[in-house]
This record gives sequence, C-alpha cells and structure tokens, in this order.
Amino acid sequence: LQHGILHATTPTKYSKDRVFVDKIVVSSHFEIENLIDNYGYSYTDLIPTGMPRYDYSNLTKEPQNKILYAPSWRDKLVGKYVNRERKFYDSVLERSSYYKGIVAFLTDPVLLDALEKNDITLEFKPHPNFRGYAHLFEPFLNERIVLADPNVDLADYKLFITDFSSFNFDYIYQGRQLMYFVPDLDEFKCGAATFYRDIDLKFEDGFGDYTTDPHEVAELVVKRINCNFEIDEKYKDRIEKFFIAKGNHCEKLYRYLTK
Repeated sequence: LQHGILHATTPTKYSKDRVFVDKIVVSSHFEIENLIDNYGYSYTDLIPTGMPRYDYSNLTKEPQNKILYAPSWRDKLVGKYVNRERKFYDSVLERSSYYKGIVAFLTDPVLLDALEKNDITLEFKPHPNFRGYAHLFEPFLNERIVLADPNVDLADYKLFITDFSSFNFDYIYQGRQLMYFVPDLDEFKCGAATFYRDIDLKFEDGFGDYTTDPHEVAELVVKRINCNFEIDEKYKDRIEKFFIAKGNHCEKLYRYLTK
C-alpha cells in the first residue's frame, strides 16, 4: 500500500524477488498488467480495491480559474537526507536544465499574456524535497504566477502540469486532462532521479500533451485555455477507463482484509 501508483521503471527495487511483501493494493488496469508482466507478481498477489487515498478525492467540486504546475524533484540536484534535513546547493540547481527550463516556461510571454487575458492564475508547486529552493523562483513570481501552498486540492485546478510524478494519477482520478513537461529529459535518462531513468507508462500512452520545450508547453497551455479545458477525444477514453473502479476504496479494502 504505497504513496501512489507505481509507474517509474524500478524492477531492481520493487520486483517480487526484491521486496518482502505478500500483497500490493492496486487501483488501475495498468498496474495489474505491469506488475505481472514486468515485476514478477501473480494476479493473486494484487488487491484490486483501489487505494484508500482516492476516497478523499472530491469528484463533484467545480475547479477554480487556476492551473497547477508541480514538477517532480531530482535527487542529483540536492544533498542527501541526513538527520532529517537536506542541504541545498543553489548554484547546482541554477546550472541545471531542470531549473532553466522551468524558469523559461514561467517567464514565457505567450503564457503570461494568456493568463492575464483569461484571468487565470498559475500556481507553481515545488516538490517537498525542493521547498528549500523556493527562493530561487521568487524573482519570477507575479500576480499571475504564484507559489502554491504545500498542500493543495487537485479538484481546484482546471489543468495540471507535471513531468513523471505519480501525482499525475491523482489528477486523472478527477477525470480531467493533464499535461507533461520534462525540461531535462537527457539528464533524467542519465540518472538525475537516481533510482530510475525511465517510466513504465510512456508519455505517448498518457493522458495529455507532452513536450520538453518550455515555449511549446506555454503554447500548449494556451491551446487548453482556448478549448475551455475540454478533454481531447484522444485522451478521453484513456482517462475514463484507467481506474478499475471509483469510490468506496477504504470499504473495499477493509472487506478484503477481513475475509
């Protein structure tokens, strides 16, 4: 029962012969197929009740006129976790394609103009492990680009932008289309995230447009705004059929465990 749907390619970390677990709670058809085909589990090892966390998703809440941008973190751009603290190296982050790409996106004139014309706020949410770098992004904040609270409700947003964070599945549970932006793809493939260099659910099989270019992602945001954030037909079926079933996950899991 982990923090989110597993889609990072980590067979050396989570394959059945590497971990001491009897059962895994899964929420999607993708997980069942992936864990059986690529991680050595059998169907009887899986509990297809959906994760309890999804019971806390409000599926009827109307979103506000806001966009959330929440990229994942990069292990190589921050110090190791020692005595419950991490050391931050500003110059290391500032030299990275990760930082440069994010800044280029947040300062893109096309993006800023669209946000202003449509009265939309974009909230930037650094990963918790990168909150110590928040000050490096403050010079690029304004009335339209603001720092998000550490805890957010994804139901409040009309669009969610991320990279390969498993946080994206929480937004898909809302039944909405998202967007992928990876400004440092080459570094990612070379190990910037340390534990994995690829993902099992490829971007082309995902739930929204994908790009590595800061200006292109700005233009894609404008595209989403202009269509009033309606789901594109090519993604609608994937979003609707991804989860096994929605609702009552705590109750389903409780019943399974008390058989």
